[in-house]
Amino acid sequence: MSTDQAKEISASGVTVDVGDATTRYLLYGLLPSWFVPGVADWVMHRRTRIEETAGTKESLILPHSPKGVGGAPS
Repeated sequence: MSTDQAKEISASGVTVDVGDATTRYLLYGLLPSWFVPGVADWVMHRRTRIEETAGTKESLILPHSPKGVGGAPS
């Protein structure tokens, strides 16, 4: 930010609160972006009838899931 921009902002009395910016990001950015993958996950579980097909095999696979996306080893 240039000094001219800083002077203009301070002259207008507008302040930027980090807490407000974070809240806006979480409510209007992050939460809506989680909605689409959540709906897609629900649709896939409905399509594969997970309540009937899941069992011991899936329970054994789930702890290894983070390794597939570069997460910490379990």
